[in-house]
Amino acid sequence: MISLSVRSILCAIVFSVICVSGADAQSERGVRRGIGLVKCAKILSDLDLSEGLKGRANLAMVSWFQGYVSAANVAMLESGGKNVALSDLDETKIVSMIVSFCKANAEKRPVDLIDTFIRDIDKSSTKWERGTVKWNK
Repeated sequence: MISLSVRSILCAIVFSVICVSGADAQSERGVRRGIGLVKCAKILSDLDLSEGLKGRANLAMVSWFQGYVSAANVAMLESGGKNVALSDLDETKIVSMIVSFCKANAEKRPVDLIDTFIRDIDKSSTKWERGTVKWNK
């Protein structure tokens, strides 16, 4: 499990939003945004496994990945009581997955891998009471 302070995560999120304020992210305006929507060809050279979370692009990607999967978990829990365990995914596994995918799919985006990952991975069943998360007034 990745042990990052809340401050580091917030910095990574801000960084990822700044990194993708261009055209790649504009197609999903208001719904999804972040470094995971940048084309692989554009982001691949910035991801470096040897840097770990000291690499800004690595930190932004890992934070975005975790946030995206966490949001998917809430949606899956609300609709069926299943979730993806994030505890098995450390920064090395996440960045390795993204780098391998991007090397083979330059015109795709990391989110394409992440959506497939979420869809295909075995999920845990969890007792969850619908409506537990109160976002609406």
